[in-house]
Amino acid sequence: MTQEVEAIRYTEAQFIAQTEPVVAEQMLHILINGAPYTITMHTPGDEEALCRGILLSEDVYGGEKNPEFQVMQTNHNGWVEQVNIILNPADCGEGLNSQRNLMSVSSCGMCGKYDTELELSGPALETNFRLDPNQVKNIFQAMRAQQMLFAAAGGSHAAALMDEQYQLLITKEDIGRHNAVDKAIGTLLLKQKLQDARILLVSGRISYEIVSKCYRAGVVCLAAVSAPSHLAIEYCRQKGITLLAFCRDNYFTVYSHPERVIGMSNARVE
Repeated sequence: MTQEVEAIRYTEAQFIAQTEPVVAEQMLHILINGAPYTITMHTPGDEEALCRGILLSEDVYGGEKNPEFQVMQTNHNGWVEQVNIILNPADCGEGLNSQRNLMSVSSCGMCGKYDTELELSGPALETNFRLDPNQVKNIFQAMRAQQMLFAAAGGSHAAALMDEQYQLLITKEDIGRHNAVDKAIGTLLLKQKLQDARILLVSGRISYEIVSKCYRAGVVCLAAVSAPSHLAIEYCRQKGITLLAFCRDNYFTVYSHPERVIGMSNARVE
């Protein structure tokens, strides 16, 4: 989703007036059983997948059956402004009681909550999967090839999920890092294929909320183009997630569980 805007580009000591595509951003009101749950900024499209991913990552609903999804309101562009999700409270997790207050902006998945509880309950992830370091460049190239919005306008983030054969399962884009992740996870949930995912790729930095989504989706490897935060590293170490960052060209840095990376079993990182 892009919008055309007038702009002036400075290049080779000249000012050139032209029309530029920019990534669209839209406010989405999410209701649960008719009651307000959160407001999030997102790139229009994939609203059901976005909400399905949010429900899982916020520990609201992790069941296999897809809940009823209702579009309540659209704007003059036909973009979805409000949705309602029908859930049985008996099937919901604790996240239903930790609804978000204020607006959740596109750059951060944590802001706007009533209660920012950082603990991730549950055991560390375990797997027999081993990551081939020679595949890291290839899988990021595969994701990049699917970033049509970024190619058209720039300014968007991407998230992709790969299986253990390094086959691309899904790539999603959004103006928000966490929204792209929720859309990717939610799409596989809708298709009942999330259990096939082994690697989550993201185009930006890694902070706590991305790790929390990766953990709740049960994905054992997390790889990013940019840097991780210290909190992200600590939670990856605690929760059994192999974290790779600065994945560019032929190099990357491993911050947790290097035993899953072929050839790095003797490294000292936890």
